[in-house]
Amino acid sequence: MVWNGATVEQGAELTPTKVVERPAMTWEGTPDDLFTIVYSDPDAPSTTDRKFGEWLHWLVVNVPGCDVGGGDELAAYFGSAPGDGSGKHRYSILLYKQSGRVDPDAVGSPFPISGTSGFEPRRSFKSKEFASKNGLTPVDGVGFLAAYDDMVPALARKLKGEE
Repeated sequence: MVWNGATVEQGAELTPTKVVERPAMTWEGTPDDLFTIVYSDPDAPSTTDRKFGEWLHWLVVNVPGCDVGGGDELAAYFGSAPGDGSGKHRYSILLYKQSGRVDPDAVGSPFPISGTSGFEPRRSFKSKEFASKNGLTPVDGVGFLAAYDDMVPALARKLKGEE
């Protein structure tokens, strides 16, 4: 996967500053194939207290082929933002192939989640349950680590609608 011009290797460490923008992604697929992207953090709020994990950073369904912009964004992109002193969080971006179209209106609460939704609707997401419920089959993914940096406070203010 390429993110801001750099190839992301499994287990790499990426700062929140490096992943502030959503990734450019490509994979094998035809325009008739539909995919789902899930980006999440199981270590929220910290690596020693995971009570809010899996924290959802991005969810897009009905991606035709590799056209992410042609999909239905159910949770707006929010880059990695581990709290100060919370350790190196594990992050994953998973790609699922859909067995059919996912009806965004039938997915239910808390979707859609905006870029200024605050923290609450992103907490305790269950990607395995979401995949099972919506007929998704995992086909690719990458995991990386991130720790707090100076970008995190600005990201938190934006998520709370303060910027």
